[in-house]
Amino acid sequence: MPPVRRENTMSLIQSLMKRRQFLALSGMASASALTLGKLAAETASPAPTHGATATGKPGGVKSGTGRAVRAGEPSDRYSHLLSPLKIGDMVIKNRMMCSASTPHFLQGPESFPSEVMRDYYVNMARNGAAIISVRILQNRDRKALKGDIAHMLIYDLEDAGVQNYFEQMIEGTHVYGSKACAPLDGIFSPGPAVGLQKSIEAAVTQAKYYQSRGVDMLQVGIRGNASGTIEMCKAIKQAVPEMPIVTEVFVREPLITQHTNDSYYTIGVDEEGAIAYARQLEGAADILMVRTADTGAAHATTWSSVKGKPYSITHAEAIKKSGVKIVIAPGGGFHDPDLNEEYIASGKADLITMARAFISDWQYGKKIAEGRGEDVVPCIRCNKCHGEDLRKGPWYTVCSVNPEIGLPSAAHAVPSPGASKKVAVIGGGPAGMKAALVAAERGHKVTLYEKSSTLGGLMRHSDYSSYKWAIRDLRDYQASHLKTAGVEVVLNTQATPEMIKGKGYDTILVGVGSEPIVPNLPGADGAKVHNIIDAYSEEKSMGKNVVVIGGGEIAADAGIHLAKSGHNVTMLTSEKKLIDDNRPHYPGTIIDAYNDLKNFSVITEGTARAISAGSVSYADSAGNEKSIPADDVVVFAGFKPKKDEALKFYGSAKQFFTVGDCSEKGGNIQKCMRSAFFAATEV
Repeated sequence: MPPVRRENTMSLIQSLMKRRQFLALSGMASASALTLGKLAAETASPAPTHGATATGKPGGVKSGTGRAVRAGEPSDRYSHLLSPLKIGDMVIKNRMMCSASTPHFLQGPESFPSEVMRDYYVNMARNGAAIISVRILQNRDRKALKGDIAHMLIYDLEDAGVQNYFEQMIEGTHVYGSKACAPLDGIFSPGPAVGLQKSIEAAVTQAKYYQSRGVDMLQVGIRGNASGTIEMCKAIKQAVPEMPIVTEVFVREPLITQHTNDSYYTIGVDEEGAIAYARQLEGAADILMVRTADTGAAHATTWSSVKGKPYSITHAEAIKKSGVKIVIAPGGGFHDPDLNEEYIASGKADLITMARAFISDWQYGKKIAEGRGEDVVPCIRCNKCHGEDLRKGPWYTVCSVNPEIGLPSAAHAVPSPGASKKVAVIGGGPAGMKAALVAAERGHKVTLYEKSSTLGGLMRHSDYSSYKWAIRDLRDYQASHLKTAGVEVVLNTQATPEMIKGKGYDTILVGVGSEPIVPNLPGADGAKVHNIIDAYSEEKSMGKNVVVIGGGEIAADAGIHLAKSGHNVTMLTSEKKLIDDNRPHYPGTIIDAYNDLKNFSVITEGTARAISAGSVSYADSAGNEKSIPADDVVVFAGFKPKKDEALKFYGSAKQFFTVGDCSEKGGNIQKCMRSAFFAATEV
């Protein structure tokens, strides 16, 4: 084959750049369009987008900073992140890769890619992902499986009809210029009975099969077996040389205390070993994903990462500087478009591997193409896209900030808005702000009333804890976008039903939230006793020894904050564990955080009896009476929804909704956001 001339390559890339900008800015029809009344022909191919991002104002919009921009106008703000990349003879449309991260519970019992799954991958392509890892589990007996994996997608690719839908799914990513990458199934951890050679043979067979079905790339790796992975990559490269190969390396991060609550990431090499491994992969693999060998940092939560400093970027930069000839793609907490742009522009990385960024904002790629990075919805890193509770369910996918994820039928059923209405929103917590944003974007005139001097509701505790920076980002995002959306915000005002009725509102959305429950415990009303929310703002007034009565993530959060602030903290819970590690990658990082604290202790199966001056008395699991020294006590017995207060507003407007904690659908940020979104779309 004759060599490709440089000018021809540049011409091809320039042509693709223009096509990439067009694709990124067009075809973004969605449930968002429905919320805004954009019912044009573009809605023929539904793919949900985040409902609270576009303003729907003809001719132009304002970004979250108030900067005027034209709707759909291309921008060069992220020119490096959006630049094409050539791997062999294959051109990748930009520098954003979606890793193997399909939300666990989108697929039903079908043995083929369902419509939901096909739409999901198409939307990933339309949303800017240049490479999309298509998760596939083949020919498993679902009834023989248990827990998480039994609820995931399992395809019978030997069935010709299933092949039809599989190929439709792959082609759906191609029409938006993306490449489909198939992780080879069943070869990541070959058992002794299988053996490496048989695993390689199986991998080659799968590779040829995927090539025949239209798959563009392959992901290869054997956990903890570097030489086996290299050998496998070489065999696959020889069998299907046209297909780029993706593999990964886990680098031990010296700044992280390694824990073993998730054995999946207990493997890893140091940075020098990662560079040596990358050199061995030259010619055998094309893309090396770089991740940290710690479950929390690899699936970064606010407990296991520092804002703006994803751990793996330093390792990616070191491998790049070594001169190794392989595409370097760090992953794990890469969400900020401006940082991602800098990483590519400065040569620290060639690709950015993301997952939650595309899930938490269905318009991530569109906003980047338009230069609106500040309008990207913050991911709070809760990892609920993996599931809420993998022991008992519920078995559906959620996202705390994208209320439409996992509910395509409900999102597609969102009605178009009618005439503009005068709308009041009571409460400035996450639900109230979300309801106000969606109602305003549907063309209504919205006023939000908040009784305190600041917005955020229960999210206001994030001001006091360094671990809560993602919650703080979400609160600030919502607050700033209220102004952009034209919502009138009235602070320091206790709204009443009479006041609302007197102002002639057509619709009222009540989000007055919930309040901490005061337990029926002797001494719980004492001067040195604090509720779980006030504990953050009142921390500086507390004495050295603090007892926190209560368990779960919320109580542990407060306890860690107090311990980090210098107090000796004793947690007292009646449960067998302080935190139930019942879902992937999040509870474990909280457990790791308090295990690292010398001034943090836990008493389980202890029932609080009374609070008195200087101590807390309790009964242990055997019924023995004991006490703990306590200068101050924090009590957490859950939250009580303000349902009675909310219901008083019924009749103050023709249309009435409750949203968030005071409704039947609250309880946490995810439930509040979903409740508010769908209620506001009925206005």
